[in-house]
Amino acid sequence: MFFTPMDSPTHSDDEEIAPKNLQKPATDDNFLNVLQTLPSLSEKEIDEYKNKARLLVNQSYELLTSNEWQKLNTTSAGDVVSVLSNDYGKILKIEGVIDAPAIELVDRLYNNIEDMPSWNKDVSLVKKIETINLNTDIIYQSTKTYGGGLIGPRDFITLRHRNKCGNYYMTSGISVKIDLPHRKNHVRGENGIVCFAAEKIENDGDNNNENKCHVTWILHANLNIWLPQRVIDKSLASTLEKMMGSVRYYVYQSFDTTG
Repeated sequence: MFFTPMDSPTHSDDEEIAPKNLQKPATDDNFLNVLQTLPSLSEKEIDEYKNKARLLVNQSYELLTSNEWQKLNTTSAGDVVSVLSNDYGKILKIEGVIDAPAIELVDRLYNNIEDMPSWNKDVSLVKKIETINLNTDIIYQSTKTYGGGLIGPRDFITLRHRNKCGNYYMTSGISVKIDLPHRKNHVRGENGIVCFAAEKIENDGDNNNENKCHVTWILHANLNIWLPQRVIDKSLASTLEKMMGSVRYYVYQSFDTTG
């Protein structure tokens, strides 16, 4: 999940951040036309993306199993929010239990990514723009205004990869650069790494555990906005909390977990 703040009370981040040597931002209609007419990837590009995807699995697993996370708080839903700081900045994660089988949850979120706006009201559009193989693709995603106007429309171009590593079924992502114009009224954000991972919950006498999983959501995003870091951190933590709620809503609406 991927969010970046927009206008500050005193100036427009679009004016400050948008590259000055690019063509005029595309209107929504023109932008959607461009998305639908992107050229096919070359064999060299496909190989490069496959290599990035393999590295992404290792990077995600290292974050999932790191002992350097520091707990920030527990949400009202019982989810735990933590932070890890490294040379690239702060990385956030949230952990909780979802009432769905681990592998099915990850597969549905990966395969049906374009349906996300129907269950996550902060997301306005998701489109698969390149398919590399069954478990690897590139998506375009845009978000709505958020956070009382401090966080506004952003868009992201993300390489995604689905895999199983250790006990984790996961889908991971990282921003990539492709020849895509900037979209009007949107600021292009960057995902350093994002990861949604689900683990089976071992049977502890509860027969319903097979329909539950432990979920970890990791977010490392460049917000491209002139705001105090504490405001950005709070916004991202709130994004993670809301995303967990959205996933639970999605499961409630579309999964049969009655056994």
